[in-house]
Amino acid sequence: MELTLTPASRFYGSDLDYFITEMPGWQAADERRQRLLVAAAQYLISGESSVDEWIGTNTLRRNDLAAYRAMILLKQQDPSAYDGISPDAWEKWAASVVASPKDSSVSTKSKLQAGIVADALKAVPVQFVSAVRGMVTTGADPFTPVGDRGSSIRPFGRGEDVFQ
Repeated sequence: MELTLTPASRFYGSDLDYFITEMPGWQAADERRQRLLVAAAQYLISGESSVDEWIGTNTLRRNDLAAYRAMILLKQQDPSAYDGISPDAWEKWAASVVASPKDSSVSTKSKLQAGIVADALKAVPVQFVSAVRGMVTTGADPFTPVGDRGSSIRPFGRGEDVFQ
């Protein structure tokens, strides 16, 4: 969350701002960007998921959103590190990818998010489908807004984009 701050900030940015490259901290980081990329890749290996505590509810956990953010950052800035995400890491974070709210607009961001969702499905289909089932069996509709986050934020984004 520190990356969302400017020197004049009084509050952190939104937990749903997934694109680190647009955050003030990234833009000011210049020589530290490589360290942030290494930290993102390391987090996918060593971080702990708590998605089982919140999947299918209207709550989220920052540690799971951080993994999704790390995947977006690597896909944008270090494609070789993104391509090198281990099967174990995909298995650990697949449910987070599925359940994290997505931008449902037709944009470069939503296409990148849909690509990560598709990559999770391809990498660990059993865990992916299990996460979808977990959302559905608890009554969460993966194509409707999560909580009070507005009509443009949806767990899967536009459904037809997920499987392309």
